[in-house]
Amino acid sequence: MPILSIKVKIDADTIFRIGSVSKQFTTMAIAILEEKGLLSFEDEMKTHIPDLIDYGKHSYH
Repeated sequence: MPILSIKVKIDADTIFRIGSVSKQFTTMAIAILEEKGLLSFEDEMKTHIPDLIDYGKHSYH
């Protein structure tokens, strides 16, 4: 794992900890779909994912 503060060189085999970076891609995809009118930020998730288990009302962040 490179440590930038000690100037370790990065190459094609360098492994990075990317964490939960997929959240940004998912959010952007949803924003694009909303912009195209294919869904709304106000839609219930079950509208688009009918098999989603209903655990009651939740706040998604």
